[in-house]
Amino acid sequence: MEEKVLIKSVVDVKSKVVMIVISVLSLFLGIVFLASISGADSSIGSIYEIYIILGSVFLFDGILILILLAIYARCELKITESNVIGKTIFGKEVVLPLHMVSAYSTRNLFSVIAVSTSSGITKFSFIGNYREIGNVLSKKISERQNNTTRVSVSDVPMHQSNTMDDLKKLKELFDAGIITQEEFDAKKKQLLNL
Repeated sequence: MEEKVLIKSVVDVKSKVVMIVISVLSLFLGIVFLASISGADSSIGSIYEIYIILGSVFLFDGILILILLAIYARCELKITESNVIGKTIFGKEVVLPLHMVSAYSTRNLFSVIAVSTSSGITKFSFIGNYREIGNVLSKKISERQNNTTRVSVSDVPMHQSNTMDDLKKLKELFDAGIITQEEFDAKKKQLLNL
């Protein structure tokens, strides 16, 4: 059964067009500088060398921008009732369970939304509606935090007989956001007799 999609990303065409224009302009300037030295007298010296350097730098920058655009422009993102699903750099597919999402951040430059989980930060670029996606994430995080009953680590039943099982249960509580890092560390020390 297909999960209900709350919001799906749209491509940020404006940022892509700006990147392409900058790239084309840089390539054009590189060609102009390199073409202008073909008719120049090489005995001029430093001006000749400056034109070669400037032309090479502009060409390199133009090509680099196009490569970066091709790498980052494949990002997609959708939020379902229980997951953040998308494609990141190089089209790598990711599925982040919403109960693991602890925070998000956005950046205007390249329309980036970064989703934080306990295992790291996943960034999605050129997302046209990144603010709206951020609002949905914020709402889902708030709902989860409001619906989660606070449990004290001392309330969690732990048995001395199987420390590994107890540590796994403790880690699950921490990953679900039910207990804090401090509570996790304290109970872990207690279980390991440290």
